[in-house]
This record gives sequence, C-alpha cells and structure tokens, in this order.
Amino acid sequence: TFTPCLNDTGSTTFSYSYQTGNYTKIGNKVFFYFSVGFTHNNSSPGVLQLKGFPFTPADNSSYPRFTTTVNKVSLSGPIALTAYLGPNAATGNILLTYINGTGWGSLSTSALTAAGSDMTISGFYTV
Repeated sequence: TFTPCLNDTGSTTFSYSYQTGNYTKIGNKVFFYFSVGFTHNNSSPGVLQLKGFPFTPADNSSYPRFTTTVNKVSLSGPIALTAYLGPNAATGNILLTYINGTGWGSLSTSALTAAGSDMTISGFYTV
C-alpha cells in the first residue's frame, strides 16, 4: 500500500476523508490504484498535483497516462481528464484535454468543489 496525496502550486491546503493507494510491482512495471476524498480551502488556487506514488518513474522520456475520475469538479465544455507522471518525476499532474480539439491545460484547484471532492486514478508505469 501507499498513501496518495494532493498538492497545489498555490497555497491551497487539503483535508482528507480517506487516502487509499494499492500497487503491485512486476519486474519494472508498477500497477496502481489511487483514491482520495478531500475538501480544501482554495485560498490561492494553483495547479493540482498528485503525490505519494510508491516508486519514481523511469527516466525514459515517457509520460504514462492514467485513467482518471474526479467528482464534483466545475469545468466548462466537453473535457477529458487524464493524470500523468513525467520521466523521473515523483509528482504527477492532471491534464485537461478539450474533446473538440481546441487545446489542453492543467487542472486548477479552483475547479474543484471546496465542500468535498473525490478522485480515483489507476494505471501503470515503468520504473
């Protein structure tokens, strides 16, 4: 098991109702499930980041993408959310992709409902 957590590049702080992380490592692949329930103060929102992964990804110029679900998020337009880890990076990010092809960007904590949200991420990456 591992303890997933969230970080904000601004000064928003998080309180958790649960933090669940499970993983299986097979060779140089890490398969994981990451789930958090949280509230936040949204004091000075920045970019939402993911922390607490059990291993640092390989430095192989790969950006593995993960299945992502975030409840109680306020976004405009048809948008897909995808979490990813960069090469040799212990911190992950959530990428917004506009389904109509008009662009992409990072998920800001200002889009999350302060009264409570939950997030589930699963996937695998190489170490």
